[in-house]
Amino acid sequence: MGKTMSQQRDSKPKRAILVSTITGERAIRVSLDDVVSDTQTPRGWSQREHITSKEFSRESLRKMEFDDKELADFGHYILARLSAFLDRGEG
Repeated sequence: MGKTMSQQRDSKPKRAILVSTITGERAIRVSLDDVVSDTQTPRGWSQREHITSKEFSRESLRKMEFDDKELADFGHYILARLSAFLDRGEG
């Protein structure tokens, strides 16, 4: 007997976006990675692919000095990716 659509969706590994920082002397790189749930790893997640990264000066990050378009684009990209995961039953 086949699985129901709900069972198929529940059996898919969960996906997420990992936002992390890499600290340099003068700048901080914000990195976005696509990760998938993985019960075989101690942390429970494995990197599937690197998505993108952007470098910010330490000062601009500390003071939260960002262009509105830059912030909107960054947020839109993350939400669009998460929405796609949900649509495929991977959220």
